[in-house]
Amino acid sequence: MKRFIAITVILICFVMCGCGKRNSEPQTECTIKITYTQNSNYVYHMLAVAGCGYDSTYKNSYVDIYDASDLETLKEYETLISVSGGEHEGILYGLLIAQAAALPDEASIETYYRDLIAATDESDEYGKEIRDIATVMLNNFSVYCEKVWPQVQPALRNYTDELQLYFSDTNYLNKWEEALGYKAKRDFEALICEAIDGGPEAILITDYQDIFAMKNMERYENRVSFISHEAGMALVKQNGFLGIQSTQELLEKYHVLESTIEYYNRKIVGYELEGTWDYQLVNKIEELDE
Repeated sequence: MKRFIAITVILICFVMCGCGKRNSEPQTECTIKITYTQNSNYVYHMLAVAGCGYDSTYKNSYVDIYDASDLETLKEYETLISVSGGEHEGILYGLLIAQAAALPDEASIETYYRDLIAATDESDEYGKEIRDIATVMLNNFSVYCEKVWPQVQPALRNYTDELQLYFSDTNYLNKWEEALGYKAKRDFEALICEAIDGGPEAILITDYQDIFAMKNMERYENRVSFISHEAGMALVKQNGFLGIQSTQELLEKYHVLESTIEYYNRKIVGYELEGTWDYQLVNKIEELDE
């Protein structure tokens, strides 16, 4: 734990106070859960079909089932509701996308957007944008439920069941707890979404939930490593993100933090993730840890 903090401090060069204390109270062992929800799939489906942060042929199969003006509204506000790891997070992404996607299916996403519209006045800061976007998301959920969800749910169920098997023999979250000295507050949920191709995935929408694409399982080890990496990042977030206080500060330190997490991930899963990490920096971290 001390070494993890020391390495990150050297690279980030900021002071951390009171983070990483072990919780001595006994708790139920937490694990990584591979799952999916209708709510999260709907939210990212709409982003993909509107081309907000995602650019793929996926939208071609569904663009005609929605009102063109609704998709144009989402596209107009793309910078407000899209995210790109380490580079950009739209100011309304958390409110209109992440929080809605994090809702369990027992909760009504239509009620969420309806209440948001009722609580927002156009004179509020970003009031018009919030109302416009929430209205589009509210009005199209029933279309998705009727014309899309019955087609994609079976594939999601099969995929999540298969991927969960690769996490059944090893508790990677427990390994992260041992490596970092933090205690997970609850299971880490890898939420699988079938629409997100040609854009960002591995998106933390809460401190225990992350959005992942439904990728080809021929290279399952990449999926396992990727999810393990994000479980480590979630564990750090649950414990205060090493003292980082704002989204802007997180973006500034993103690559250092990600590379530090990936350094530990290589030890935890036993192999290197094929990804976009700064491996020169990862190797530097390894030198500091020797």
